[in-house]
Amino acid sequence: MKKTVILFVIFCTVLYSCIIESGGTANFKIINQTSHDIKIRITNYEYNSTVPIDTIFFLPQNQQIERYFEKGGEGSEPFGWRIDNTAFIIFNDSDTLFYTWQDNSPRNILHKENYQKKIEEKSKRWTNYYYTYTFTEADYQNAVKGKK
Repeated sequence: MKKTVILFVIFCTVLYSCIIESGGTANFKIINQTSHDIKIRITNYEYNSTVPIDTIFFLPQNQQIERYFEKGGEGSEPFGWRIDNTAFIIFNDSDTLFYTWQDNSPRNILHKENYQKKIEEKSKRWTNYYYTYTFTEADYQNAVKGKK
């Protein structure tokens, strides 16, 4: 009986050590294809912190920013999972678009479903996800219309 228990413990230890975890990365790219400077203000932004903070990203015209999550994979969101997140997209310090987490707009920058997605499978256990969101002149026009 003692040998059986010892063999069982050894078997379980070997089996556990052979388990290979799967994972991947998530890379979020935001491109400004407009002729306007953009500020992206995110409330309650969570990035490598347990304390959410208000954060502003500056995105000059025809530029881009990238955010990379190691081991985040498909489960990552561009600005965290907080349902109280809001995004203010400010063009030229005046015209503003406003999105909340609950907003189902197809242009809501808070939801990765509104990004173009590319998948690169490195191995059976590791996948890289690339998400791209592009601001266009139509976004600027929607901000101007919302101001009226």
